[in-house]
Amino acid sequence: MFRQNLRKYWPLVIIIGLATWLRVYQLPAKAILFGDSARDILAAIQAVNNHQLPLLGIPSSVPRFRQGPISIWLAMAWYIFFDLNLLVLFLIAALIGIITIIITAEFCLRYFNKKTAILVSLLIATSPLAISHS
Repeated sequence: MFRQNLRKYWPLVIIIGLATWLRVYQLPAKAILFGDSARDILAAIQAVNNHQLPLLGIPSSVPRFRQGPISIWLAMAWYIFFDLNLLVLFLIAALIGIITIIITAEFCLRYFNKKTAILVSLLIATSPLAISHS
């Protein structure tokens, strides 16, 4: 069963492998930590130290908007379990990006067809913006 599916979906396996390599290769040297992301990390650290759970997230750079709390919660969990090891946070982001490609491919296989799954997965796997966010 596994071999049969592997033969049938080998392009998707190669695309997921490519996506993994693009997101993890030289990660410590090429990871992007911009100002807003660093501010989110500091807010997560402060929330852990103050024993608070930000339900609405944190204020964004535009004062009337707030950012969603999920990334803050992930950063809080990262800080609780791994302290200030940024490489682990970068690996978590890469893993989320890879899982996104797998889920998208599965969705396209289920509701569309194999050709669509390959095309969409390849676009997400190789898109520079998707790679930088992962």
